[in-house]
Amino acid sequence: MLGRMLVAAAVVAVIAEVGAGARQGPQAPADPFDDIVVPSSPAIRLFQPPTAAIAAAVAERALQAADVRYGFEAPPADSTIPSIDLAKLPDQTTDLAGRKLGDALNVIVQAAPQLRWSRADGVVVVRSLPDGVGLLDRKLTFYSVTNASLRTTLEALVQAIDPARAKGAGIYGQGRSGGSGAGPTDPNAAAAHTVTLTVGNAPVRDVLQAISRQMNPLRWTIRYDANPPSPDTASIALTTKDEIVTAASPFSLRALQQQSPAGPPGRGGPMPGAVRIPISPSLNVMLSNYGGQTGAKISVEEIGSAPSLSPASLMSVILPPLDLTGVSTADAIARLVAYDSRYEMSQAHGRFLVRPKPGTPGRLALLDQPLGALSASNEAAGSVIDRVAAHLGSVSPRPNAPGSIGAAMQTPISVTLPESATIRDGLDAIADATGWSWSFQPQYAPGFPTSVSLQWRGPSWMMSTNARLTTDLSPAPAPSHLPARPIPDALDRTIARVPLAPARTDTLGVFDQLGRAAKVPMGIELLPPAARSRDPRVMTRPQPPIVVGPGKFSDALYFLLEREPDYQVISTDPLVNVGPKLMASASSDFMNQPIASFDVKNEGLYHALGSLRHVIDPAYLASDWQGSGAASMNRPVTLSVDRATPRSIIDQLVAQHGGLLWVASFEPATIYDQARAQPSDWVLTLVPIDDSGIPVRMEPVRDAAASRPIVGNELRTARPSGPSVQFDLPASAARLRGTLMMLGREFRQPIGSEVIVSGAPLGPQSPQYYDLTGLPLAEVFDKLVSFLPEYAVTTDRGVVHFQPKALAADSNAWLNRKVSRVDQHFDNLSDALHFVAALGGPGISGARSSSPVSNAPPGIGVTPPSTPMPPGVSALADRMKASITLSMTDVTIRDVLDEIARQSGTMSWSVDHRGAQATLTFSGFDGWTSGVSIR
Repeated sequence: MLGRMLVAAAVVAVIAEVGAGARQGPQAPADPFDDIVVPSSPAIRLFQPPTAAIAAAVAERALQAADVRYGFEAPPADSTIPSIDLAKLPDQTTDLAGRKLGDALNVIVQAAPQLRWSRADGVVVVRSLPDGVGLLDRKLTFYSVTNASLRTTLEALVQAIDPARAKGAGIYGQGRSGGSGAGPTDPNAAAAHTVTLTVGNAPVRDVLQAISRQMNPLRWTIRYDANPPSPDTASIALTTKDEIVTAASPFSLRALQQQSPAGPPGRGGPMPGAVRIPISPSLNVMLSNYGGQTGAKISVEEIGSAPSLSPASLMSVILPPLDLTGVSTADAIARLVAYDSRYEMSQAHGRFLVRPKPGTPGRLALLDQPLGALSASNEAAGSVIDRVAAHLGSVSPRPNAPGSIGAAMQTPISVTLPESATIRDGLDAIADATGWSWSFQPQYAPGFPTSVSLQWRGPSWMMSTNARLTTDLSPAPAPSHLPARPIPDALDRTIARVPLAPARTDTLGVFDQLGRAAKVPMGIELLPPAARSRDPRVMTRPQPPIVVGPGKFSDALYFLLEREPDYQVISTDPLVNVGPKLMASASSDFMNQPIASFDVKNEGLYHALGSLRHVIDPAYLASDWQGSGAASMNRPVTLSVDRATPRSIIDQLVAQHGGLLWVASFEPATIYDQARAQPSDWVLTLVPIDDSGIPVRMEPVRDAAASRPIVGNELRTARPSGPSVQFDLPASAARLRGTLMMLGREFRQPIGSEVIVSGAPLGPQSPQYYDLTGLPLAEVFDKLVSFLPEYAVTTDRGVVHFQPKALAADSNAWLNRKVSRVDQHFDNLSDALHFVAALGGPGISGARSSSPVSNAPPGIGVTPPSTPMPPGVSALADRMKASITLSMTDVTIRDVLDEIARQSGTMSWSVDHRGAQATLTFSGFDGWTSGVSIR
């Protein structure tokens, strides 16, 4: 016993010495940690102000993305308090991509001081609890393992923390030992994945750090499933590259036992009976997930969506799932509904109804309308659904659905409802007769009749019935929050529904249209537009109108400002001034530079503004307006001010007039020059809001011989004939795949492409594009390479390759990976797709072994295809039918894909890399696509 204690004390002393050296000893000249950067994909953003749960989740996401060894202690979970409100946007968003990892962690802990981070012995540790609280500072009397697997290592740690706990209870996982993995066959590989450690009187954190040092790379996490944080509520996980083992807390095990008489899980596989709901931007998705796991009867009426900003859309991807294991159905649904403050819950006859609260914009009462008596006897469920939906509007014909959906729609049901029944009662009756769930969602297109969608969900399928109403019920688009400078009541107005044409011209746009519709005097300053390309193939798509109202002018303005984040309200006295954020705060901008004195008396407005322009640009000579609306434009004004800016002077003159708004824009001398925010390019436009005439422009003085008129698309050449191919601008790899798919389809040319995608996912379709129509295929590829010079084009026996130069030269790149032998036959391209994806392995985008793989025996290197696509499941199955026979030796994965494309003759392939993730996609020339993740 004494010998064992001496050994333990010596080991503890070593741990303490290593930790002290990391904290106090001299640092190496170059610390590799200082070079670790948070990658740009997947997007990692901190929403402020964050809750502790959000901040901790962002920190863990950053650690995972940076691919470092780390220890992580999450804050105690509390499923009764929602970590976000999907109805609200955050006040501020901080993008962590591209920051050094240490800087990113500092940003997080500054926003959430309850978190802290440190680094010792190459392991980054993030903690959420004070010293002495929780598990990490709890001292273990004795801990010892010898050549232990990851599972045995964790089992021994749990026993040391809680000796009363049954051995092995709640231990589950996946990977090498006891999980889904087959385990290593090489004894040396097995030894590299074991732990030998003996310590005594050491805190849990030091033991975890010692384990992490031996099994590199290893990450450890502690999550508290409830308050207070203790051994009873702590779940511990150890994770390596190919194995994860978790010890579920006794608290969570008791919840499982209450829910399932089967008791706690065994030693293999995930815990049965657990109810964990991923946090989604859609409350309906979370409720559907819960209903699918538990069988709860839930009916959902959604607010619907109009074209606007999506609420907290990225927040969901960083949050841990909501654990509702053992929670009663009513409480669980109430906790889910609390994640969106716009909704409420009620219960009747064993069914839960979730719908928008009264007064919430977008709440419709359509389902409260009378249905009348409804009777059906052994009638097909689809027929009864259509009869009920017809009371809402014109029902779209349902296509014949094959497989499980078609069979479900033919399910015979019987229902009987009285004369007092509502449409909602009819939907509930169908759901009760079938066991399905339904949700109702309006689909708004402001300015057009509203459509509604009834979604039905069965055990493994979803189907929609759509009805078109006769009226437009779209709610007025609302801003997510008020700006820093609100509009005063004296300048606010009530507006009707107003469609605003985006980017009407370079000098007039949505802000002046709104001001004119609301008859609110405004001063609007616009950013200089980009120079027009001399290439006639650079095209601009017409954009749909932005519809605002009915409601307040201020709400519409705030909504537009959220769509145009470069602009802000500059001032509200005496006019509502809107302008670019950068220019409004720049002292060098001429609109912000005070004029010593300015004095006009009973001078026509147009002449007075000309006098101001003369002060700014002496070459300009003031005059009265001679065109249409002269009586209004020459209305006399008087003003005498000292040390006033041009903006302030224009505001006061226009406010005296009372019937105008003004727009300051910038136009270059020619359409191909870049406009500058300077007097020589300044155009001042006066827009009547009193219907006294048309807009009047005050242009800069220019040498007519040296300038060309501003013209429109008359310089464009006629659209060439040939296959229609467009490349959205600005050019990016994310926009490339769609264009390459279009090229393959239009030219019927097999293309193998590989792209590296970074940054946030693309938003709506770009308004500008490059028209490649009519160009020969070789010229098309030359043009694409000119846009993206980091890519190159090659050909190989009839297949065109478009790929990054860096990956083409990388022998470890996935497509360059060698396959020693392939002997396979496929009856459809879906099976071929999954077969090739199985040639991948862990760490697709990182360093990997370049040793060849073989398809024999299955499970080593090459795995068999996933479950084949059942024939007749959809039209896609028929379109993907093909006879592909591969008999190849000593080839690359790219060679395998090329051969599939050649034998098919009707498809292209592409590989998209996004961070550590990759997707393989087949694209048919007749428009179908099918993709799969590479793992």
